[in-house]
Amino acid sequence: MIRIAGQAEFTRQMPPEPASTATGLGRIAAASRDAIATLSDVGWSLDARQESVDTLLSRMREQLLHLAAPLGLTWVLTADGLPPDLRLSPTVRQCVYLVFQKSITNAVRHGRLAHLVVELARASGALTLTVGEEGAGPGPSFSWPVGGQGLRNMQQRAHKLGGTLTAAPGPSGAWKVVLTVPMGRGWYS
Repeated sequence: MIRIAGQAEFTRQMPPEPASTATGLGRIAAASRDAIATLSDVGWSLDARQESVDTLLSRMREQLLHLAAPLGLTWVLTADGLPPDLRLSPTVRQCVYLVFQKSITNAVRHGRLAHLVVELARASGALTLTVGEEGAGPGPSFSWPVGGQGLRNMQQRAHKLGGTLTAAPGPSGAWKVVLTVPMGRGWYS
């Protein structure tokens, strides 16, 4: 919201030129859409009716369509070993979704990918989220964006769930994020 107010004030103070006004209004519109999406994500994560794996996967599909489709990227989302009606606690659902969301956002913004592969799986007493890129991979100087809080926030979310998170380039040089969360009492029902 602060970003929207700042952009609006900046646009208000600019000379009344159609091109600069249109640019300023475009930035305000983008910031507003981001704020609405963030509020929607928070509301969704707190909604007790959204507790199943199936609703988590539906929300993930929506996000993939929103980010990847306009860029012409292909993607696949799979679930392995997870019954659709398996209930997840709000904390698990929110943390898994936010790690997923940041992973695909960074892949789209910073990679040179052609295809996203997302898998949510349950095996050996753990829930695992894997987000990987396929395609040209990152540019030669790519590293996880410095100065942002993305990787740190994802690691904090993994720690909050008693899990682990790795974010590193795979064999092709494309980034892969893996969140592993032990299935414990009170986390699932």
